[in-house]
Amino acid sequence: PAFSQSVFVGLRSRAHSTWRSSSRFQTRALLQLPRTYSTARMGAEAEKQMKAVVCKQYGGPEVLELATVRQPEPKDNEVLIRVHASSVNPYDRYMVLGKPYIVRLIAGLFKPKSQGTGCDLAGEVVAAGKDVNEFQIGDKVFGRRPGAYAEYICAQPDQIVQKPACISFEEAGGVAIAGVTALQGLRDLGKVQKGTRVLINGASGGVGTFAIQVAKA
Repeated sequence: PAFSQSVFVGLRSRAHSTWRSSSRFQTRALLQLPRTYSTARMGAEAEKQMKAVVCKQYGGPEVLELATVRQPEPKDNEVLIRVHASSVNPYDRYMVLGKPYIVRLIAGLFKPKSQGTGCDLAGEVVAAGKDVNEFQIGDKVFGRRPGAYAEYICAQPDQIVQKPACISFEEAGGVAIAGVTALQGLRDLGKVQKGTRVLINGASGGVGTFAIQVAKA
């Protein structure tokens, strides 16, 4: 499959550099995923397989594995997305480490309930369930869905939006978590209105860069 070993090695290398300092994990690294799926087929079952980065136990980047897993099939209310790009966020670090320990109440007490990793995504819709009216095959989308470090992922319509034509998949793949966090902080919690003066602490970080743009808008 086109999801090469070099992509996995690059992810782990970048993760190692950011894992060492939790206070500086705001630096987010883009993970570019393949834009085409391998044409080599070994029977009908081969079409159901894909590559994904999985986490079977809590720990540092060394616990991440590049594995061959079954390609998901969309439910009636889901779309299947071919992932072109994703990114690394503090959320991903917490889910892999299982720390702070409170995250294990959701992710799994002794080991992850779900082996999928990553959340931000940008890609193209390749299939849609019969109850989906918002998107169709060929739509370019971005959003967030656990398990995004994979060639394909299923998502519900409220987890993704149309990707503007003026930005690349790589740019869109780094927006969801940081951008929504900034929007929620200023609009929903801060109740920022026109004329309000705000101080953004950590303005050069992932959330901060979006917060500046949201505040100015």
